[in-house]
Amino acid sequence: MAELRDLKKQERNLRKTFDAIQHFLDTFDAERHASQLDIRLQRLDMAFSEFHVVRRKIELLTDNVSYLSEADTKESDEERAERLETLAEAREDENVRIMLDIEDQYCHLKSELVHWKADMFGSATAGHCSTSQDTAVGFSRVKLPDIRLPTFSGKIKEWVTFRDTFRSLIHENHQLTTMDRFTYLKSSLAGEALQEISAVEMSSVNYDVAWCMLEKRYENTKLIVKAHLDSLFSVEAMKRENYETLNKLIGDFEKNLLMLDKMGENTSNWSTILVHMIC
Repeated sequence: MAELRDLKKQERNLRKTFDAIQHFLDTFDAERHASQLDIRLQRLDMAFSEFHVVRRKIELLTDNVSYLSEADTKESDEERAERLETLAEAREDENVRIMLDIEDQYCHLKSELVHWKADMFGSATAGHCSTSQDTAVGFSRVKLPDIRLPTFSGKIKEWVTFRDTFRSLIHENHQLTTMDRFTYLKSSLAGEALQEISAVEMSSVNYDVAWCMLEKRYENTKLIVKAHLDSLFSVEAMKRENYETLNKLIGDFEKNLLMLDKMGENTSNWSTILVHMIC
């Protein structure tokens, strides 16, 4: 189909835009290229949005393609339905793979561009004395791209730590745009947690939607408390009597108790049972 060929050509050209931005980053020279950072960021966002539109059109056209060849005319209705279902599943898997690949590339390129932009901003203001007015408008001397954000894969025990760290560094940082926050969020998720928001299109208006989806899914006090209680009861016994294993035993207990206290559980009255467990 001519329309499908044209869409695939558009998709290839958009991928070339991503490759061109990657080349720009690979050969970045601060003196010559600093003024292009904003333009490259805008072009990247535009290309990513266009890619979503083109990919969706390709999916719709592909869904309408008939997979019944002359060699298949002797198939029973049941065999034909099963074969077409298998092909549809394979096609859907391929579509998901393509979108995940392009989102990974987008997040990588966006974070690199934001890093260089922050680096240029830091260099430009290095000689500027901090004033109360700077503090009032929220200027920061911390370069966020250099901060290692925690990765959240969907384990309920890790949610509170991830949530608090991400809120402090990214979610409540008013120097970042909502698109920047979304980029950081995507790059900080993995596994089940990333899959949870995979259907949310990358755009500035959808950041709050994605964050609310994560909170709705993982902000479950009862499950978090249960997870830490399970960890307390599953701490491995010491196999050798030495400092390292004793330190690990006590550390595991303290870590889970601190998180339980944070979740509102009063563990100060658990002394008898905890001593019994440790012994």
